[in-house]
Amino acid sequence: MRSKNKSITDSTDKGEEEIFENFKIDLSGLKPGVREKATELAKEMMKSGMPKEQAITKGIQEAETWFLESQG
Repeated sequence: MRSKNKSITDSTDKGEEEIFENFKIDLSGLKPGVREKATELAKEMMKSGMPKEQAITKGIQEAETWFLESQG
């Protein structure tokens, strides 16, 4: 069982790794906190029925905005 404190991007859960396999390049260029937020947002969007590619793209955009706004 995976620890609740473990990051999604650090997870060894194959299901989550496979979800984001085709987007590693897009996610790898992000700061760790932004990458984690993007992954979290994308997962929530996919749970709501948004297509995977759209959810990941939008998750990255929203995470970058979140990061810039949090830097004040």
